[in-house]
Amino acid sequence: MTSYFPFFVVPSHANVLTMCKERPFVLVAALAAATSSDRKLQNTLGEKFRTGALHTIMVHNERSLDLLNGMLVYLAWYHFYYIPKKEQFNQLLHIAIGMVGDLGLNLTPGEAMSRKVGLRLTHYRKVSTPSANHDELFSREARRAYLGCFYLSTLTGWAKMKPNGIQFQSYMIECATSLGQELEHPTDALLLPLVQLQNMAEVNHRSISTVDHMNGLDLEMKVQSFQAEFKQWKYSLSLACQQANWMDLACEVAVMHVYEMDLVNVFASKMRRTTDSPKNSTSSSSTSRIPLEVLFLCLKSAGQLAQTFLYIPTSEYGNLSYMQWSCIIYAISIIYRLTVGIPQLRDWDVRVARTTIDFDSILDALCSRFDSVPRCNHAGLENGDLFSMMGSIFENVKQTYGRLQLLSQDDSADDTCPVHATSFVPSTLKYRHPCPAFQIWRTGRLG
Repeated sequence: MTSYFPFFVVPSHANVLTMCKERPFVLVAALAAATSSDRKLQNTLGEKFRTGALHTIMVHNERSLDLLNGMLVYLAWYHFYYIPKKEQFNQLLHIAIGMVGDLGLNLTPGEAMSRKVGLRLTHYRKVSTPSANHDELFSREARRAYLGCFYLSTLTGWAKMKPNGIQFQSYMIECATSLGQELEHPTDALLLPLVQLQNMAEVNHRSISTVDHMNGLDLEMKVQSFQAEFKQWKYSLSLACQQANWMDLACEVAVMHVYEMDLVNVFASKMRRTTDSPKNSTSSSSTSRIPLEVLFLCLKSAGQLAQTFLYIPTSEYGNLSYMQWSCIIYAISIIYRLTVGIPQLRDWDVRVARTTIDFDSILDALCSRFDSVPRCNHAGLENGDLFSMMGSIFENVKQTYGRLQLLSQDDSADDTCPVHATSFVPSTLKYRHPCPAFQIWRTGRLG
């Protein structure tokens, strides 16, 4: 499972007894992630970790590398605990990011000591012969955790279409480079390329998405610049990195994110419309100059990502991390929106998009592959986790897509019926509002 989340590796000399003594939180989180064959046990271990970690952090105000790594492992396989109506991923991720600052992992040890950050903690690098450069870096485990927070926040932010909670710093490259040079574990060689890829995609996405740069010539130059940069980065990869389990997925989701340009992201599109100045409002509403060619590149990248995911054997599905599931979820959401139409892009032809990507075949393949994955029954969907609900979700998307294909583009683009309209049984329970005056205000009986 480490190959799918290389930012934490169980030490080769570790056993259950040493882990229980030195890394109790990581132990529980790792056991929970590895017991997907026994869902009842997995849920028990996952809940034990979540409540124990939050109590230790919030009530006892403790911070440690064990807590941070445990949180990362828990979040890396969060699809096993992701209940849609009780989702806490973002809250837990922000706690982990906050812990990075509390531990001073975003600083060099020298800077952290000068600012008196994390001095009571034990994540400093141990050296046998002190030298002038002995405090340049934290321990390998601490550096991996710092990079893991960045990567997890960036990738899941793309999939959820939310801002990244931890910004890139050049110090990340130093940490990743040193880990690749020391190569304590084979997966350490992946860290530098992954961090470089995420930063490259984020920088180029912002550059291409800028409203002021939406004219044709400038946009074409930016796309060509990114393509050259990406080609050079990919050429520099070692053979081991190129053959890594999910490097292809990582590349395709990054390219797709760059070409998305915040035009498919409904939240960014709404923000853009509200922040556009009046003088640009007329020109920005015209879709004749919208770079549709770049969106086709985005669509093709999403289709390639979906095909790459389908090459993964179903026997590996229990080992995939939340990052890989975020990739396919992001790709499906992109393909779906581009093949049914986007209201603000009236010049986008969904017929060409449907010809370019056979979305029906992709959804059929995904649904058939999840036949071998245990699912929640219909009555249990409301409290089902994301992994066991994935097959039902893809079936819902397939049914909705089939319905929208029969409509005209204007109707399919503006359709407001929920994809999962029949997934959850309406609750018949009535809850008493905590405010005693709420019932009076709601009915308007004030006197």
